[in-house]
Amino acid sequence: MQFQENQEGLALAYKKYFYELLSYATKMIGDRQEAEDIVNKVFLRVLESWNRFKNPDHLTSPYIYKSVHNACIDFLHKTQKHRARHKEVAYLSEMVWGIAIDENAYNDQLKNIHAAIEALSPRRKEIFNLFYNKGLSTHKIAMQLNLKLQTVSNHKHEAIEAIRQSLKHDIL
Repeated sequence: MQFQENQEGLALAYKKYFYELLSYATKMIGDRQEAEDIVNKVFLRVLESWNRFKNPDHLTSPYIYKSVHNACIDFLHKTQKHRARHKEVAYLSEMVWGIAIDENAYNDQLKNIHAAIEALSPRRKEIFNLFYNKGLSTHKIAMQLNLKLQTVSNHKHEAIEAIRQSLKHDIL
C-alpha cells in the first residue's frame, strides 16, 4: 500500500513539474537529452527517499528545482573535468600527429607514449592511470591511495611533464 501511495504521489509531482524542470535543466546544461536524464534521476531519488515526505505537498517546487539545479551543477563539473582530462590527452595526440606523417610514424609515436608511461615511477603510473584511464577525481584517488590531495596533484602534473619531456626527446 505504501509503495503504491508513493508512486501515485510521485506521479502527480512528475506530471506537475517535469516539463518546467526539463526546460530549466536544458537551459542550464544545453543538452535536452542529458537534461531529461537528470530530471528523471532526481525523481527517482525522490521516490527512493519518499518516506521523508510525510505529505506529498511537502514535495514543493523549490525543493525539486534545487535538486535539479544541484544535479545540473554536478553534471557540468563532471563534464568540465572530463574536458580537462582530454585536453591533456589531446595535447599528447597533437604532438604525435604533428610529427607523424604516415601510419608507421604514428605507431612509433604511440609506442613512445606507452613507453613514457611505463617509465614513470610505480606511484605516478598508478595515479596517471586512475585519473586518465579510470576517470577518478583527484579527491577520490587521494582517498583510495591514502595520500594528500596535493600529493596526488603533484604526481599527476609530474607524470604529464615526464611524458612531455620524453616525447620531446624522442622527437629530437
